[in-house]
Amino acid sequence: MPYRLRIIALVLSGIGLLSCSLFPGRTRTPEAPPVIRYVNLKFIYDYFINQSNDARELAQRKAAAIEAIRKIEMQMKEPNANMPELMLNHQRQKYTYQVLEKQEEEHKQRISQRIQRALGDLAEDMGADYILNIGDEVIYAKKRYDVTEQVIREVVDLGKRSEPVSR
Repeated sequence: MPYRLRIIALVLSGIGLLSCSLFPGRTRTPEAPPVIRYVNLKFIYDYFINQSNDARELAQRKAAAIEAIRKIEMQMKEPNANMPELMLNHQRQKYTYQVLEKQEEEHKQRISQRIQRALGDLAEDMGADYILNIGDEVIYAKKRYDVTEQVIREVVDLGKRSEPVSR
């Protein structure tokens, strides 16, 4: 009996192969290899954060708020401290810090969105199928496939195109 099952299975698989070859539209055609490029997103992101006056100002204001919080906390440890006033100032400084963190996060989000838009535009222009981040498991890549500098130029160009025109 197992011999008959083997014969039946062989016949059925032969019919399956024959039916696949009868439909030429379903055969695989060789495709061009995918176009893969890579980018260093951390470098791009850091570049634009460092170029941003808003980001620098927010960082300075956050540092000042942290310093003010530390001073208040040191004053609270003193035996003759005016605790109600210090606690109120402490809460105000913490609130200021939280507001600054939210503003910083929103600013970083805008920069990330510009970078993503530039990456999409650049990928379309180059016909890239994939753009990988160099920090995400890319062990080796030839420098000629690095599009980091092109992305920076594209983000700068996007910024210039979106600035209002003065007359």
